[in-house]
Amino acid sequence: VPNNSKKITCHQNSSSGPGGGGSSNLSNHPGGGNNTSSGGINNNINNNNGGNNSNNNNSINNNSSSSSGGNCVGGGIIINSSGNNNKNILNSNAGGGGGGSNGGSSNNIGGGGCGTTSSGSNGGAGGGIATATAVSGSSKALFLEKVHQSTAACQAGDFETAVALYTEAIALDPQNHILYSNRSAAHIKLQQYQKALQDAIKAKDLNPKWPKAYYRQGVALQYMGRHADALAAFSSSLAQDPKSLQLLAGLVEAAMKSPLRTTLEPTYRQLQTMRLDKSPFVIISVIGQELLAAGHYNAAVEVLEAALKIGTCSLKLRGSVFSALSSAYWALNSLDKAVSYMQQDLSVAKSLGDIAGECRAHGNLGSAYFSKGNYKEALTSHRYQLVLAMKCKDTQAAASALTSLGHVYTAIGDYPNALASHKQCVQLVKQMGDKLQEAREIGNVGAVYLAMGDFDSAVDCHMEHLRIAKQLTNKVEEARAYSNLGSSHHYKRNFDQAIAFHNHVLRIAQDLGDRAIEARAYAGLGHAARCMGDYTQAQKWHEKQLDMALTTKDKVAEGRACSNLGIVYQLMGNHDAALKLHQAHLSIARLLQDRAGMGRAYGNIGNAYSA
Repeated sequence: VPNNSKKITCHQNSSSGPGGGGSSNLSNHPGGGNNTSSGGINNNINNNNGGNNSNNNNSINNNSSSSSGGNCVGGGIIINSSGNNNKNILNSNAGGGGGGSNGGSSNNIGGGGCGTTSSGSNGGAGGGIATATAVSGSSKALFLEKVHQSTAACQAGDFETAVALYTEAIALDPQNHILYSNRSAAHIKLQQYQKALQDAIKAKDLNPKWPKAYYRQGVALQYMGRHADALAAFSSSLAQDPKSLQLLAGLVEAAMKSPLRTTLEPTYRQLQTMRLDKSPFVIISVIGQELLAAGHYNAAVEVLEAALKIGTCSLKLRGSVFSALSSAYWALNSLDKAVSYMQQDLSVAKSLGDIAGECRAHGNLGSAYFSKGNYKEALTSHRYQLVLAMKCKDTQAAASALTSLGHVYTAIGDYPNALASHKQCVQLVKQMGDKLQEAREIGNVGAVYLAMGDFDSAVDCHMEHLRIAKQLTNKVEEARAYSNLGSSHHYKRNFDQAIAFHNHVLRIAQDLGDRAIEARAYAGLGHAARCMGDYTQAQKWHEKQLDMALTTKDKVAEGRACSNLGIVYQLMGNHDAALKLHQAHLSIARLLQDRAGMGRAYGNIGNAYSA
């Protein structure tokens, strides 16, 4: 299976096409067991000794960048009538909610008081009225007394007493969400942020439609330094009450106090000029997309979905949020959710007659279907992508479609079409003058030759890849080329030469401090040692590979390393250890929804049981 580490292209504006697609080499060993690998032997487990080989789609061995487009950095919210992307937003030190008993404004992120009514139901920080709806008889009188006393304590600044009184009141009415919300505010004043967070979450659980509960949660998270999560909570608060200017101001203030300020501030000023700074949909959408660009995927999802709850009549704006959400879910490996939003993004692009948007959406869907192993759907999507790219004369999108088609054809074993697609892509990127993409695509051609068993042609391609990489002084690309050369010589049974090339990869990785490349170098060295019958050395290399994967928290790499190490243990006769490692690989494949990986893991587990 081709490299699954492709990135999708995000909607940067309503007329943008897909980003530049890179490539990923796929190389299958033509013989020896059930090798369905992609990425060459640098990571693959060539089953010269029987058994199912693990797929190691390594991004070094593979010239991986993007099968369907450039890096996904979040769909840019469209904030002007011309459809240009003006990026994201935020500035303003608008205050929080009311202080004490009557609203007002405050520049403190803690907001206002904790125990009395706010000046309306929307106060960013004003306390709510705690009514004794679940209390009766003499307990009701006691309850109301505790509430009155807690209010007085807050007004006097005696927050420790207020917390104690709220606690007593909660004992009388444990389902009262307002009490938890108010006690959360008192905890904030006492700098007891974890307790404040717990109370805010409890208030939210008791009444999910209570805006202040989300607001309190955001304040606590902000004080705890969890800015991305705080912005998600503030956005959820605003989604419950979109008309609240206080909640909107609180969100803006929180964003301006977060690490996102550098990118948000200029855009927010632009929005102020365009009088869009009071639009909750626009503000929340832009913050969500900045969170996405910064890699805060869970927070981005919460924020962007809050924007959809608020809604907008603009198809363009809604489409940009669909695109950003598909990117966020893709990054979280929630492929079904990603596909759902990609389809909605495509639908919007069609409705708008946005050919470039359709092209981008089809490319993203193709990548998602490919990752899910739905190759028929992937082919259909990338064919649409190619046709639309040619229609709008977007050569970069066309190159992306061609390399993506090459990967899918390789995955289904249609090597002639794979070769044709990658060769067409080489010619196209040459015309574009993109030497880096040319080098990668030549590497892809070499990978297909390797899969076809034409090892000499594969070596020629990878040598050309290396030549261009050196010309560009691109060390990462050099490492990819060396890795592919190691794989090619491995298949030619030139193990000493293969080891020499993998050692080149290792040196470059260590010079660059790139642990991902280093892990793949260890994979290639371990594979070569195993095929030479040196299982002890192979074990050492694959253990280093696993250590690197764990250090970088790369679940895909961890699964490959477990599989590689499992096969070595099986060859050494340690079947129990092999079984545990293959089961670990299976668990990771399930987590990643990697059906091909699951198949290989099941095969290796079967081999371990039958040994």
